[in-house]
Amino acid sequence: MSYTHLTTTERVKIETYLELGMSIRSIARRLGRHLGRLAGNQTEPRLRG
Repeated sequence: MSYTHLTTTERVKIETYLELGMSIRSIARRLGRHLGRLAGNQTEPRLRG
């Protein structure tokens, strides 16, 4: 199984989408990432809850 970290660009997009009130689920779909990758990201505590 391959594993890729979130890129800086993705992190900026996530932060922007969160500020716009988007859900983690919709952000994951938009970025083409698995929901758990965003929700479980330990470097971004805001994304975990």
